[in-house]
Amino acid sequence: MNPLEVSLSPGELALESLSVMLTDEKESYKKDYTVKITVSLSSGLSASTSFDFSVVFDQTQTLYPDMNFGASGDGLSLKIIPYCTTKPLPEPEETDDKYDDDLAFAPIAPEPHENEATDALISVYRFEDNGTNFTPIVENYKNDGITTFVDPHPYFGHSVYRVVATDPKTGRMFYEDRYSDEVDEDFILIQWGEEVGIKQYNGMADLDAPESPTGGYQLKLRWNVDVNDSTNPDTTNILYIGRKFPVSYFGTQIGESGNWSSEIPLFDDEDESDEAEEAREALQLVRRLSMWMGNCYVREPSGLGFWATVKVSYDINHLENTIPVKLSITRVEGDV
Repeated sequence: MNPLEVSLSPGELALESLSVMLTDEKESYKKDYTVKITVSLSSGLSASTSFDFSVVFDQTQTLYPDMNFGASGDGLSLKIIPYCTTKPLPEPEETDDKYDDDLAFAPIAPEPHENEATDALISVYRFEDNGTNFTPIVENYKNDGITTFVDPHPYFGHSVYRVVATDPKTGRMFYEDRYSDEVDEDFILIQWGEEVGIKQYNGMADLDAPESPTGGYQLKLRWNVDVNDSTNPDTTNILYIGRKFPVSYFGTQIGESGNWSSEIPLFDDEDESDEAEEAREALQLVRRLSMWMGNCYVREPSGLGFWATVKVSYDINHLENTIPVKLSITRVEGDV
């Protein structure tokens, strides 16, 4: 690679344009640009130059990105098929008033998609549970409308996803925000030791992609769930002479943590019911989790979900018919 060679494409910059009449019959878009270049060498020598160029391209094409959803077999992951067309699809049916008017559930695209924008680049992002950040599911994937991506950790309830389409010729971007199908669960879920990453299946436009085995362990605590979360932002308050109140300075750490708890019921050894087997399996996984030296992905009924370190404590009392389990959770950086 030549270190003195730099390319400028729609991936590096978005070119603005002005509408002008180039001919009497056709309206197009044109903009004049000036590029200034300066090179400095370690010897002390330097050189600079500049040149002008004009951009003329058809910027009248509008892209309409969207996506379809489908729950996986275990209901804990979500299948997503993004697509992009050059003409809008019919509007989806109206949704319940409890949702934001700016969002809607994705419309069902015709099969095969009409007016497919085959040259568009598709990206999909999941809104973080705090509503301020995005988790990338896929970025700059060439649109085909038939590829399924599996999000292994959608939030309980309705997640919000953003699909972005980029025109590679011009760098213009178009996006839509959509509610996903509901992941309707009411338990604490701890996952660890799994294969991390986004699964991708081609040619599965009917959302019939095979299940995405991630391996690892899944602890479900569904009994008497209590959740207590807190944050400890990196903040310092400094006192100054002459000021009535301290001045605050903020760092970058949020310091999110929580104490989650559940109570596993005890059953007689002779009890072979499904509830008894589930409780025994949960206790075994609690013990296994207490020895795990690594990060876990945690989710709880109200919709929180993130990577965390988890410390476990539990208490078996001969006078009680439940086993209280306490989880001390600290949020950490993680993957999807």
